[in-house]
Amino acid sequence: KKCPLFEFSFSNKTYDRELMSSSVLIQTVDAAIQYVDSVAWVDNRLKYDEKQPNLSSLPYSPAAERNKQPIFEQLKRYLPSDGIVLEIGSRHGQHCQFFMQQIRATNLKHSLQCKWQPTDCTDECFQQIEQRKKLMSSMHNDIAKYILQPGILDLLDKEWSSQWKQQHSNNIRLIYLANVLHISDWQCSVGLFGGACKLLSHGDKLVVYGPFLIHDGKHAKENESNLRFSNSLKSRNKNWGVRDLKAINKLAQANHFESAHKINMP
Repeated sequence: KKCPLFEFSFSNKTYDRELMSSSVLIQTVDAAIQYVDSVAWVDNRLKYDEKQPNLSSLPYSPAAERNKQPIFEQLKRYLPSDGIVLEIGSRHGQHCQFFMQQIRATNLKHSLQCKWQPTDCTDECFQQIEQRKKLMSSMHNDIAKYILQPGILDLLDKEWSSQWKQQHSNNIRLIYLANVLHISDWQCSVGLFGGACKLLSHGDKLVVYGPFLIHDGKHAKENESNLRFSNSLKSRNKNWGVRDLKAINKLAQANHFESAHKINMP
């Protein structure tokens, strides 16, 4: 499956859209189209050595392990300098641990002081998240204070945004989720945008990673693959499935989001 990464910016203004791939940027604003030959990739990755704590004994998702680096290379450009990043669907906490490790162990720590709030719809994996944080703290003393205690967030709960707004005193600057919308009920997508528009302020970000169906005449091969994947998901749960980008954009528009970036990802 092909997994784009989307960024929605909350605003009370009009809704525009930008499309970007890892090699070509197609910017569509007021009918003006600009092409850029390539997207610069800044290699700010943490260099691993024998002193790194061993996390291999903890349960993990192979998909999260594969996509964590390419996601971070794009996501770091949108992370807020301070405030809180709310992650929805943290599961084993691999992204949470890796992203904050990349920040706190590199020069990014000087410009990014934001904290990470992991969440999931159950507390099944919360102990694993805390174990990851503890192991990382053995090498990076300050990382523990930048990864907050995991909490329950159910997108089917219409009051989820009020709960988190109150808990963090309206200090959440970005909402991030990966591989959630296609393995959840459609009402979770509705709940995501409906709650995010109440929680975020003007200019804050909502970042979504996952597979989507994109009917623009340019993604026929990707759509074919994603449709097979969607049918496989539906055989397991009829309410699951790869979402149509048009439907996601309608939700964004209806909830006052603008300027969506689509970044083609591995």
